[in-house]
Amino acid sequence: MTTLFDPVPPADGAQVLARFDAILAWARQHRSRLGYFAALYRGVTLRARSALAAGAFEQPQAAERLVVLFANRYFEALAGHLADAPVTRSWQIAFDAAGRWRPTVSQHLLLGINAHINLDLGIAAARTLAEYPLPRADFDGVNDLLLQMVDEVQDRLAGVWPLLRLFDRLAGSLDERLIGVALVQSRSAAWDFGQALRASGSNESGLIERQDRRVADIGRHIAAPGPLPGLALAAVRMGELRGIVSIIDLLDAEVARARAAVEARVAGQPTI
Repeated sequence: MTTLFDPVPPADGAQVLARFDAILAWARQHRSRLGYFAALYRGVTLRARSALAAGAFEQPQAAERLVVLFANRYFEALAGHLADAPVTRSWQIAFDAAGRWRPTVSQHLLLGINAHINLDLGIAAARTLAEYPLPRADFDGVNDLLLQMVDEVQDRLAGVWPLLRLFDRLAGSLDERLIGVALVQSRSAAWDFGQALRASGSNESGLIERQDRRVADIGRHIAAPGPLPGLALAAVRMGELRGIVSIIDLLDAEVARARAAVEARVAGQPTI
């Protein structure tokens, strides 16, 4: 049975999904906001497996290896945090936020995306390139899978919390700016970081340390964006009336899809 603390990292997509299942079961049991990002990320993994099966990548073996190594960075960080072991500054900021009431769901997700893409993606790319000739197009394709989920999640949450729609109207592009800050290094910089790590030799740990500091600075801005944005986000937070487990269910693509299918059957509508 897969557990959060399994010392053997997942080796393929199926094992990655099993690890996500264990994390989400734990998060639901303990009513932990750590389940928010995990639920989002599980949906990304499902998409990645579908894209691989559909032949969307030039080098599917390399792309799957990137997906697995990328996910393992997150699993290692989460297990370390839960075991009170040191983790990167970037992930520590995201994990610390999960213990506080005030951050919105969007902030929790952005903090995870920031740490994972801006730090972990380049590291995972370097590890993959050490084993396979990973095309840049496949790297960008894997990266895109996470970004595509953000708007879908915001729409899903806004459908439940009217204040989020009001916030979008009042604050204009604030949420988009937050996303832009979180993903400022998500494309060419993440690839370049991976290339730099490959060429770094004995200086690899120093490069990772410097990158972690930069990404942690972005995370601190997401967690505390300033007085005026903070007031707007506080208004959104007051409108988040669902409990933690219900929010995890909303973010879990598989649960949301199953619920939509049930609701469509009840309404006599065809399911997709």
